[in-house]
Amino acid sequence: MLANYKTVAEVEKITTARDNYKSQLETAQTALKEFEGVDVENLKSEIAKLNTSLKDKETEYQTKIADMEFNSVLDGAISKSGAKNTTVVKALLVLTVN
Repeated sequence: MLANYKTVAEVEKITTARDNYKSQLETAQTALKEFEGVDVENLKSEIAKLNTSLKDKETEYQTKIADMEFNSVLDGAISKSGAKNTTVVKALLVLTVN
């Protein structure tokens, strides 16, 4: 009989643990109910579209940054060369390239 004896404190610990597990189970069940009726394939498709869009935007921003850096270096080189109007020099460079 003493083998199965538990003190009040031990029983309270066990009861508290049980109540904690019950609460966690109820929370998990509530969270799972929110996902009922969700189209997983549609979500995967949306995620793929968003990832593609994100990559495109990143490429676009990197291109813009590279253009700004190039223009800055070009403006610096034109100014260093002693030209008075960088816009005219750039236009002439475009005409000679084309």
